[in-house]
Amino acid sequence: MLNLLKMWNRGAPRASESFYRNVFAIATFTSFAAALATDSPAGFMAALAFGALSRTAARKNWKNPAFAARLPWLARPPREESGTR
Repeated sequence: MLNLLKMWNRGAPRASESFYRNVFAIATFTSFAAALATDSPAGFMAALAFGALSRTAARKNWKNPAFAARLPWLARPPREESGTR
């Protein structure tokens, strides 16, 4: 039980590569706003799918594509991971 609490407090691992996480997060909020405006079930499903892809990209540390360097506002540079928390 104690291990489960430690894992819960630690949270998801932080991704040093954030391009895909940010792209899918923008798509999530955009499709959610469109779904609210149009009352479309497909929009809510799209928001759910984009949200799942955003979390997957963060947890699996998907690498930035080659063109991400041209979009600095969408992808932050990798940061140094320290061994202590």
